[in-house]
Amino acid sequence: MWQRLVDWFNNLFSHTSSEIREEADELKALLAKIDRLKSAVAGAPDLKGRLADEWRLLENSEKQLIALCEGDPLPESAPGEVEYGPLLYLLHHLPPQWIAIEGVLLLLGMPDTQITKAPWENWLDRLEGEGFASGDGTLVAGNGEIESLHTYVQLDPGWALAAFEYLYHKVTGQKSPCGTTPSHRVLPVPAADNGVTLALLGDWGTGLWRDGPNPQCPSTLVMQAAVGLNPDFTIHLGDVYYAGTPGMGSSHLLGEETPKFVDLWKSGAQGSYALNSNHEMWGGPHSLDSLGAKICKRLVAVGGS
Repeated sequence: MWQRLVDWFNNLFSHTSSEIREEADELKALLAKIDRLKSAVAGAPDLKGRLADEWRLLENSEKQLIALCEGDPLPESAPGEVEYGPLLYLLHHLPPQWIAIEGVLLLLGMPDTQITKAPWENWLDRLEGEGFASGDGTLVAGNGEIESLHTYVQLDPGWALAAFEYLYHKVTGQKSPCGTTPSHRVLPVPAADNGVTLALLGDWGTGLWRDGPNPQCPSTLVMQAAVGLNPDFTIHLGDVYYAGTPGMGSSHLLGEETPKFVDLWKSGAQGSYALNSNHEMWGGPHSLDSLGAKICKRLVAVGGS
């Protein structure tokens, strides 16, 4: 643990002053969350017991991942979900700047991971870098999920953020109330006789990142295709990764919605709408407030409606 922290401090010397400020802001936000978690633990000694089901799920899921990666997958009836299989390992091997998370999760009863570094690295060596299964395909789960370290694939360390956000909001109870009386709006129909064109995009909020040799990232290519349809309305069906955290920061803990979604979105001629999906819910779902009260208004305004 301490070596990871030393490596992180040494790496800071290669950063620009603005990058260092962002790192400091991220640490400040993280420490505030950790303080709230510690207060919750101190005020509720039974928290470990209340999280027992979550930890058991992660343990069973890890067993599924180990069996899959060793070429002997467990039957579908086995407890756990292979998609959650990496989480215990990832939560025990967090980036240095998030290292304090590990300590507070241990206070919450986080069990040990049964995966060690050597087999983890061996599994990764058996995968091609762009997220495709190698060899005989034994690292593809029965439901078609591909186990890889590639961005947003199952072994991507970023998913630890989603797990932390879920546990944080479950323990602290800092959830945003969801409305039960949605508003209704009559959409304006264009004067032309060819009806209304809708562009629907889901799983789109992935931000700017390079996918293999292609110089354009997936979200950019998808948005270009949508714009090419000349839609009257663009509608986001949800999912800003990893955990739909609200805000404007460039780092995960400071907020994913603005840099990964709003800044890259293109509105239809008449405006835009946005829904939340499960990844926004990891964030509290405070991100649902952001989508409904801030982002949608901005997107619709961009479209001039």
